[in-house]
Amino acid sequence: MKDSTTSKWVSLIAKLLQLTQEGKIKWTLQPPPPGKLPATERVSQVYATAYEGQGLRIYEYDYKTLVPDFSDDLEWDRRVKLELVDATGRSLYAISQEPGLDDLLRAVKHQTSNVDAFLEKLGIS
Repeated sequence: MKDSTTSKWVSLIAKLLQLTQEGKIKWTLQPPPPGKLPATERVSQVYATAYEGQGLRIYEYDYKTLVPDFSDDLEWDRRVKLELVDATGRSLYAISQEPGLDDLLRAVKHQTSNVDAFLEKLGIS
């Protein structure tokens, strides 16, 4: 069952990546998700879009985790999360630690930064 579900999420991520790179999905920078985060988590830039009536949100978040040397020390680690959201921005379902999420976030950042237009202005293609 897990392999089937993972396969579906990987397919979803690959499709969103393709649509983003083709410019068929336009992402926008948004404020962090509503609600107070635990002290062990922090979120910086959040990107949102809607496709076929479904709201989507993707972002990097840092979280504290135990250092693997069996000490009580904590260190910051990073993950990418993709969420399906309702019309109010409330998270309905979250996907993280799936292959391709980093690539999707990189494509979203590329699109929203307008880096291609900047490079074009400089005569770089």
